[in-house]
Amino acid sequence: SVRVFDSARLEKNVANRARLVTYVPREALGVSCVAALASPAHANRVAVGTDGGELSVYDVERQAHAGMHKLHALACAERTRAAKAAVLAVAATPRGVYYATARGRVVAPGGDAFAVEPRHGAPLSLLANDADGWLAVGTSRGKLLLFDVRFGGLPLAAYDA
Repeated sequence: SVRVFDSARLEKNVANRARLVTYVPREALGVSCVAALASPAHANRVAVGTDGGELSVYDVERQAHAGMHKLHALACAERTRAAKAAVLAVAATPRGVYYATARGRVVAPGGDAFAVEPRHGAPLSLLANDADGWLAVGTSRGKLLLFDVRFGGLPLAAYDA
């Protein structure tokens, strides 16, 4: 499950009242990764990947109450059946959400996809930079892979961690 907390309340009160909402995926398998969206236009969005291959983007709604802004609930903005394999990693950028599956497939915003070679291992973490057009992928075999996403996931370099 995913729990969302109001950080303004956490500073003052660490009790359960600071907890906003708990998200439990529809599949019984559970949540595999979470990322906060980075763009100012989507500052209150959370991307959630599940073991069942579903990728969901939620809006964290703010509600004005007695002159104070209060986080209210999660509302589903987008839901995608991402793959037949588990979503292992999510990276959020101003352009959208990148995600990687257990079968070594990395999907960029807009649906462009490329594969991580099986010899490098399963992709476990992602870091994207839309401004410069690169994506870094950390794998289960200790590799750091660098791709140029402007040209459909062109491999640039591979490093041993």
